[in-house]
Amino acid sequence: MIAAIQYGHNAASWMIGISVVLAVVAIVFAYYHFLPRHWRLYVPGFMKIGFLLLLAWCLLMPYLRRTTLDRLKPRFLIAVDQSASMKMSPEGGVVDRWEVAKTLLTESWTKTLEARCDVDVFEFSSGLGQRRSLSEIPDADPDQPATHLRISLKALQDRYVGQPVLGILLLSDGLDTREASRDWAEVRGPIPIYAVRLEDDAAWTVEPDARVDMVDTSNRVTVDWESSLTAVVSGQGLDGNAVRVQLWKDDVLQQEIPTRLPADNASGSVEFRVPHPEVGDFTYTVRIPELPGESYTNDNQFAVSVEVVDSKNRLLYLEGYPRWESKYLSRVLRSSRDVEPLCFLQGPGGRLLTIGERESLDPDRAMQDLKRFRIVILGDLQAEVLGPTRSDALVDYVDKGGSLVLLGGVAGWGRNGFESTSLSGLLPIRAADGLTQEEGKYQVRFTRDGLGHAAFQGENQSWDTTPSVLSLFTGGSPGPGTRTLVEARADSGVGPLVSEMRYGQGVVLAILTDSLWRWQLDPSTMGSYEAFWKQILYWLMPDEETLDAFELDLFADAGRLHLGDTLELNARIGVAQGDPVPDVGVVCDIEGPGGRTLQFDMTPQPVTTAGGETFSGYAVPFEARAPGLYKAVAKADHEGEEIFSSPYSFYVKPFTPETLPRPADNVLLKTLAEATGGRFLEPDEAGDVLSSLEVRMKDQEEVSFTSLWNTFPVLLILIALLTGEWVLRKIQNLA
Repeated sequence: MIAAIQYGHNAASWMIGISVVLAVVAIVFAYYHFLPRHWRLYVPGFMKIGFLLLLAWCLLMPYLRRTTLDRLKPRFLIAVDQSASMKMSPEGGVVDRWEVAKTLLTESWTKTLEARCDVDVFEFSSGLGQRRSLSEIPDADPDQPATHLRISLKALQDRYVGQPVLGILLLSDGLDTREASRDWAEVRGPIPIYAVRLEDDAAWTVEPDARVDMVDTSNRVTVDWESSLTAVVSGQGLDGNAVRVQLWKDDVLQQEIPTRLPADNASGSVEFRVPHPEVGDFTYTVRIPELPGESYTNDNQFAVSVEVVDSKNRLLYLEGYPRWESKYLSRVLRSSRDVEPLCFLQGPGGRLLTIGERESLDPDRAMQDLKRFRIVILGDLQAEVLGPTRSDALVDYVDKGGSLVLLGGVAGWGRNGFESTSLSGLLPIRAADGLTQEEGKYQVRFTRDGLGHAAFQGENQSWDTTPSVLSLFTGGSPGPGTRTLVEARADSGVGPLVSEMRYGQGVVLAILTDSLWRWQLDPSTMGSYEAFWKQILYWLMPDEETLDAFELDLFADAGRLHLGDTLELNARIGVAQGDPVPDVGVVCDIEGPGGRTLQFDMTPQPVTTAGGETFSGYAVPFEARAPGLYKAVAKADHEGEEIFSSPYSFYVKPFTPETLPRPADNVLLKTLAEATGGRFLEPDEAGDVLSSLEVRMKDQEEVSFTSLWNTFPVLLILIALLTGEWVLRKIQNLA
């Protein structure tokens, strides 16, 4: 240990020294010049000088610095596989892998290494276990159903980050049942890994066997798109022959691709390009036909469920009797690739009829499920055609985040139009007796708000020159929070042409002309009409989650399961930002491979995602009793409306590979050792190699600081000197 006194003052030392010297000189001069020559009279002066000298020392802020050097031993880690496959052995009386591992841990090299290192032993299987002593390991019985080798090694390395670690002895058969390939083992690791061959590859008589380990694809895709479906296959005893990998859709063969695996127990991937021409829920199964001489065929297939949805931005357009505006707007909507329009026109008797191929659709059904639509456009409709039920539904739709465009005409903006319905509270422009139509040729210009508005940015469309309009509805007053984006100069003055108003979580846009369609015919500004609507519609499309009161999201903590594994299904409720999460009960319906559906109550509890995010959610554990494809849907009842999650599917394999007789994956272990800078060892050489590892001690410097001035004794002496000097002066009648 090294100790030294140092000073931590910030003021200059010479300033402190000069101040003390001047004070001492003043005291000496005063006592010598004004007092008789008697030593007793000088005692208070000596006490004051002592006080000043001690105070000056305190001002220098002295502290004691102690430096201690400690020599640290590095750590050596031993990771022991506790999965059931460690008890496997080929026939013929060959010692199993677990016996080889136990024998290795009882050899003398462990004592040699313990004298030079701190040895920590860990068991692992589905995850990293607790630290054990070497004496506890031989009494263990490996019986776990899975080996999460990669996850366990990562957890072990993270646990010792920043500490000196000599290496990791890995005692495992390498049958990592949760990884699709060996690529992860080729990544250079921070700690050298020493793996041991626990059995000879040649001890096994390998029969042909092919497996579909997993299938990776999007569980939800868009209709008319093509997606990728990748199957990970492996096998042994194939002698370099290709296996046929088939893709079936609802038990109908779709594609077949022959593939060759690079080596026994090595994995290969087969990619299928899958078209999705129709909406629905489909089951895709990847199969490998049974090989000649193959005994284990239960793992020759893997199924996934794919939901094909129409995720175009749906738009509902309700129009009065056919007019020029509806003709040109319908053309724009149907030609747009950004929206899927559902258009209704008023027909004989005031009945709303569909435009196009959907004659069977009912507008009332569409109005009952408005949340399916991103935008609603109302044309020239009178109050009696719109009706109170539809009007109320539209108010609720906008309040919850929907976008509404009022493209009225004489009927819609007149006395018996929108103002006569429950929509009156959300109109950007209001008039108790309706608006008045003026006809002429009116110049159009964008306001400052309009030119800077998000709806009119981009598309390389200049709005400096805008075609005129031939009509304008005037005589109203703006509603609260209304912004005028486009205006026109009429005979009565400048009036709004396009106005915007926020209502609840949604937005309402009013277009106060029935001659906007003329822009399509103006040769000087060709394309203005289409550009106007395209940008308006793009801006009005709210985020998906805004349209629902809340959404249910169902997911799980694992996607690859074997019979006997427990899957935790999690659900969470998504609400609009700032809205409270409703307190509802959530249940989960799980349909098994036999078609039987079971319902489970989900328990409210904190849910943690794979990324580490924690939130309030719901969970239910599920253990499959039969192999095959399962489909789960969460649902909740909110204010009388049943809310469903998107389906979540998972496939349960018939048995775990931990119980399937097969040789140890020594290729994986060797790859892992080489990538981390370690070594793949034979059992008879492991003891010598591990005993001779170069152990480098690390010197760690520990520094401590102790204050010498800010202590009770020093403060006590200062007070005693100052008090004693004052008392003596009083006793001696000194001023």
